[in-house]
Amino acid sequence: MDFHNKIVIITGASSGIGAATAESFARKSATLVLVGRNEENLKKVAKICQNVRGIQPLVIKADVNADDELKYIVKKTINAFGKIDILINNVGITSAGGIRDGIQSYDKVMSTNVRSIYLLTSLVVPYLITSKGSIVNVSSVLSRKYIREFKWLAYSVSKAALDHFTRCIALELSSDGVRVNSINPGAVKTSFFEASGLSESESEQVYKMCKKRNPLGKIVESEEVSELIVYLTSDSARSITGASFVIDNVILSTAIKVVALSSVIFIQLDYAFLTVRNAISPMMEFHNKVVLITGASSGIGAAAAELFAKQSAKLVLVGRNLENLRRVAEKCESERSIKPLVVQADLNIDSDVEKIIAKTIEQLSAIDVLVNNAGFGVRGSIYDGVEPFDRVMATNVRAVYLLTSLAVPHLVKAKGVIINVSSVAAFKPIKDADYMPYCMSKAALDQFTKCLALEMGPKGVRVNSVNPGGTKTPFAVHAGFSEVEAEQLYKARDNIYPLRKMAESQEVADLILYLASQRARSITGGIYVIDNGETLM
Repeated sequence: MDFHNKIVIITGASSGIGAATAESFARKSATLVLVGRNEENLKKVAKICQNVRGIQPLVIKADVNADDELKYIVKKTINAFGKIDILINNVGITSAGGIRDGIQSYDKVMSTNVRSIYLLTSLVVPYLITSKGSIVNVSSVLSRKYIREFKWLAYSVSKAALDHFTRCIALELSSDGVRVNSINPGAVKTSFFEASGLSESESEQVYKMCKKRNPLGKIVESEEVSELIVYLTSDSARSITGASFVIDNVILSTAIKVVALSSVIFIQLDYAFLTVRNAISPMMEFHNKVVLITGASSGIGAAAAELFAKQSAKLVLVGRNLENLRRVAEKCESERSIKPLVVQADLNIDSDVEKIIAKTIEQLSAIDVLVNNAGFGVRGSIYDGVEPFDRVMATNVRAVYLLTSLAVPHLVKAKGVIINVSSVAAFKPIKDADYMPYCMSKAALDQFTKCLALEMGPKGVRVNSVNPGGTKTPFAVHAGFSEVEAEQLYKARDNIYPLRKMAESQEVADLILYLASQRARSITGGIYVIDNGETLM
């Protein structure tokens, strides 16, 4: 993910998530435009970024509530660099107050959190169309769930508006090659609560409650959010648009009591950065980690295997087609000279599922990552009886449940990760084919992901789903289409998806690898869509 010669505008860059994002892009050789109200802090952040790769950021002091200053941001950027590739809308304010507290806080919050972003984006869009660029809006989990104790009604409303702005503009700009996504953090370890009026001891109490009540027992760091932002603007995420990606340790599964806040404040967050991550080479993160992948003989499973092999993982490749498995294994071994364990198995046979775990532990002694990728679909409607339902649910849900239950003791020991490969069909019925059992199975799998994330979080195990849209794999042929029909289906979807293309297996594998990595250490219970905007239609 190199951003050499990419021009990246970041608002709210003087501290917190904005500052951490600036440093993350600086490490990728991006040219930065840092925007904020606190010029002194902006210069400090700029110096840190320049020290990373020797590229001096452009610092722009501006108030986003002033239309002329928003225009100045764009004018100064174009005068300096002639183009804009990425816009990170990170600035935001909060205000305590419910519906009984009048309109003043609403006006201030909506002006900053929605109107300023709308205007700045409209000014930047012509340049993003030219560069085929990307937009990331920094939202919040409070766009989805209101916590009464916070009394941040206007803030929650503003973030809900921002999320839907993301979806609408993603659909509008998709034909121009511009991608738009939201990041929705939960509680992030910053000076946020102190800036909101709480004392240091009160803030610490809130953090302790957050840690105690959320499944992973930790608070999100700004640097983790910044890594997700960088990923979403990279070419690895080229099939992701219109998505809202949550990073919250599932903290909103329970309520949090907190002292009422009384004033409107601009979010000024700490710009301390983590450096531990840099001590480990990204290519070595999975060194000696045991990664078990089902459905590894082709498509997404095979692509994921190759990516993990490049990261020096010890692979367990599971599938029914032994010849294809061996072919994938040879390719993986050529990457780092680590020979994968190949296990031929039928996931619908309980003894075969038990054999997978037994062989893995016997030969490798651990399981660090489980990728539940095996799945299939068959045509079948309610008129076709229960046979299609039984077949699909057995593979797509029951087999996953059984294999996971057998793997869990080893994953707990390793503080491991589970990735379930689901589908956008989990929440959008497939209209051009009779695939009701398949859609139902994937909805069940998503709920399994969320429930399991809550159950396993206290044990240190993260669980997430990856939900691809149409992806170029052998899936359609395996589902009963002829090769000609499958090719016609792919061409049709290339023409109707907002980004005018289908996903490649490699792109889905990139997302799986990201969610399994330490960069995603605060992400659990997430349903991560990669569908070229299909669900926006």
